[in-house]
Amino acid sequence: MNRKLLENTSNYRLNAIDRFRKINEEHDNGVIAILDDEKSIQLCVSKMLERIEFKTMQFTYAFDFLETIRKKEQEIMLLITDTWIPLGRERIKRIWTASDIIYLEACKEFPNLKVLYVSGHSLVEVRKYHGNVCPEAKFLQKPFTMIQLVEKVYEILRDFKND
Repeated sequence: MNRKLLENTSNYRLNAIDRFRKINEEHDNGVIAILDDEKSIQLCVSKMLERIEFKTMQFTYAFDFLETIRKKEQEIMLLITDTWIPLGRERIKRIWTASDIIYLEACKEFPNLKVLYVSGHSLVEVRKYHGNVCPEAKFLQKPFTMIQLVEKVYEILRDFKND
């Protein structure tokens, strides 16, 4: 019985990764931006996505992210961000902002930009203490597995294709 469960789990993972690669092929030129104050989260999410052949960019501070996307050197199709982000730059590294403000600012450069919010808090807690984080946005609670991330990104990009 355990062997059958293991086989089913492996097949499920492979199918999810195959679906994800197909979506990736349809969005070949796009990049996924990862905005999180924790370097370990950035690296982990980036590795998960690069493993399935997505291009990623990592940012710790909101100003660095906004400055980079304004150059429009690459099309950003998805922003994966924590719900609260430090602004950045020497004196204001300790000033934090709600990432929905950063997302709305980024949409000025990329109107079709999609967002996935991630947080160690539940969505209920995030909305209770930080306001209504873009109600139409997708949310994923930390910690999450590669499959959970893959499925959420697949869902967002599938919708992106239909826009």
